Amino acid sequence: MTTKNAVTAATTEENWEVVSEPRSTIVFEGVGDEWQGFYEGRTVIRNPNTEEDYDYLTFRDESGDPYQVSASYDLNRAFSDIDTGSYVKIILTELKESNRGNDIKLYKVLIRR
Repeated sequence: MTTKNAVTAATTEENWEVVSEPRSTIVFEGVGDEWQGFYEGRTVIRNPNTEEDYDYLTFRDESGDPYQVSASYDLNRAFSDIDTGSYVKIILTELKESNRGNDIKLYKVLIRR
């Protein structure tokens, strides 16, 4: 990118607020897989090609790195009463076959008090 008048003053993170950043996706593959971190809330991502909305739950690990997981029915139900900022652990407890041919994932969600 080229700019006509470059700013010469040093810019620090203190002068900026993050409004968007890439998030790693949490993937649960097998029963017993778990992930833990701080719950940041829900977000909706719109696919402009299909005009479909996808719901995600967002998190940060203890290092501050951002993560997200698809908000399945089971996870939506579990997180309906969990406050943002809560430290949670998510454990994949069961895989059930669905009529669509994919597995339905069931989770146990714990909150640190």
